Amino acid sequence: YISLLHRRHFGEKAARKMEEMLSMPNGFLDMNSEGPKVIDDWDKPSDLPADVYALVPRLAVQLSAGNGCHPNGEKELPPLAFRRDWLQKRHVTSKNNLRVVSVHGDSMSPFLQDQDIVLIDTGQTTIQDNEVYAIVHGGDLRVKRLMKTFSGGLRIRSDNPAYPEEVLSASDAEAMSCIGKILWR
Repeated sequence: YISLLHRRHFGEKAARKMEEMLSMPNGFLDMNSEGPKVIDDWDKPSDLPADVYALVPRLAVQLSAGNGCHPNGEKELPPLAFRRDWLQKRHVTSKNNLRVVSVHGDSMSPFLQDQDIVLIDTGQTTIQDNEVYAIVHGGDLRVKRLMKTFSGGLRIRSDNPAYPEEVLSASDAEAMSCIGKILWR
């Protein structure tokens, strides 16, 4: 299969589209056949080029993919590095709005697994149907797929069919707080 890739060529537009879809740097597919370039190791976040990477705070916070987790502080862990161009493609509102946290439970399986790490943009709180959000509902931190209802309420869905859908009235939906949209898992 790989030898076919070296013999077959595809157009410039197709190469750029594929790079964009796979979050590859522009021109990545134009590399010569010697293979990928070696990436320099780094020991500490300050070794990374600031113009290429954004360091996102990682918090020791768990979002429940189940029945709920109570917040118990926001101890900081080592940050994760994300490419700035990748973040821009996801319409990040501000680097200061980004947080990385973990997921606990199986209600969002197969989309999210127990102990997955997720990137949240706390500036993206306007609910778009069928997107996944971090929310506070009933005092619990949760991660769920949300849909608006015609009456102004919300449907809170788990991807795992073993968990029933919750329907909130308009007044109950106002009591729920949207922390932000999940951008990466």
